[in-house]
Amino acid sequence: MGALSRRLHGERTPSPRWFYAYAPMSVAMGLSTPLIPLFMVVALHASLLDVGLLVFFTSLAAVPGAILWGRVSDRLHRRRAFVLLGLGSLAVTLPLMAWTREPAVYFAANALLGLLQAAGAATATVLIMESMHPRDWPRQIGRFAQISGVAFVGGLLLGAVWLAVAPGPLGEQAALVGLFLVGAALSSAAVAVGALTLREGHHRVDRLAAAAALAHLGHSIIERRHGFFVRFTMISGLSWKGLARSAGHPSGRFALGTGVLFTGFLVFNAPLPVFLLREAQLTHDLVFWVYMASAGLSAALYAYAGRRCQARPPRGVLLRASWSRVAVYPLFAVAVLALGPATPAALAALLALNALAGAAWAFINVGGSVVASDLAEPEARGQAIGLYNAAIGAGSIVGAAVGGLLAQSFPFLVVFAIAAAFIAAGALTVATVPVPEPQADVRAPAGAPAPHA
Repeated sequence: MGALSRRLHGERTPSPRWFYAYAPMSVAMGLSTPLIPLFMVVALHASLLDVGLLVFFTSLAAVPGAILWGRVSDRLHRRRAFVLLGLGSLAVTLPLMAWTREPAVYFAANALLGLLQAAGAATATVLIMESMHPRDWPRQIGRFAQISGVAFVGGLLLGAVWLAVAPGPLGEQAALVGLFLVGAALSSAAVAVGALTLREGHHRVDRLAAAAALAHLGHSIIERRHGFFVRFTMISGLSWKGLARSAGHPSGRFALGTGVLFTGFLVFNAPLPVFLLREAQLTHDLVFWVYMASAGLSAALYAYAGRRCQARPPRGVLLRASWSRVAVYPLFAVAVLALGPATPAALAALLALNALAGAAWAFINVGGSVVASDLAEPEARGQAIGLYNAAIGAGSIVGAAVGGLLAQSFPFLVVFAIAAAFIAAGALTVATVPVPEPQADVRAPAGAPAPHA
């Protein structure tokens, strides 16, 4: 009666308590995102190629994992167990990374992490939709994104503070190991909260039928290598038949351009932590601050990006943000070369540049999702969104491998310039795609944190 009374009086349905299971999980993800490559460089003496391959194998496991988990959860009509599996992914894998000194085991643990995180990524948003009336989807998915996004930034802050304080009494490697264990404990706490609060939804939601709603929400919030969250939701609906049908359609060309864009993004992002550590000679805690500049500003601009896509053609928003990264990425290397490594001026420049890259992500993320939905034919929207998200996954996989290979052989200025060239090629491809007019209505999720990448 309480829920019925709230609906009759127009009151908003409260958010499920299990959303808060993602707070400790996202804190753990925030602190582990820079930590994983840093530890590999410091403790395992990894090469630049090794770090690129680390991102490659994680993404390689995550994308097919999303397809697998999504289809299995659809067939079983169950979401809860898969969400819990995603919540526990760091509890299982971070201790393995902390204790091993074998690169092969470290690679395997990261591949397992990608696979397990994809379980939650492929099912969490569908569970929200199956638990809520469609009119509540934008607000509830926005709230879910807000909790996850703010907690992720909090995880970066926790990592920065920990690595500023803990190495003194513990030593460098012990402090890194301790941070892994903190992340594992937070992931375990997320599983406990989820186990107490998660319930299956009351009705079935067809994954393909939900494509348009998800596309217009378009918010992975944080541009990171471990998960795409909402993006993964639709990949499991992609079929070979749908892929062939989309190949000659504008949505196929847009997916191609998107894949090239994300190849460029990962050519830059895969070797970035090693660049910050070795080339810029930043301390471990300062590496976290540079990451935080990107994540924080992106989170602060997400709602504004949604409003911009509502007021202006989303493709233009996407293209302007992408071209800004063409200019910004090479400047990372230029700043260190011009200002010198380990200098306050270089640190200030890197913070500002990564903040600009993060700001661009808010517009790329929202604009790309909306354009993908606008291009899709109504009867094939689910396939088109699945193709778009698969292109993101493929670009991330290829970009990580290419970034590692290039960084092993060329100066960072060359690597970052090549990343910019990929982005320029992707932007030019997207610019040639005919976009229907008028644009569909674009909404940023109500209550979403003005977010990021």
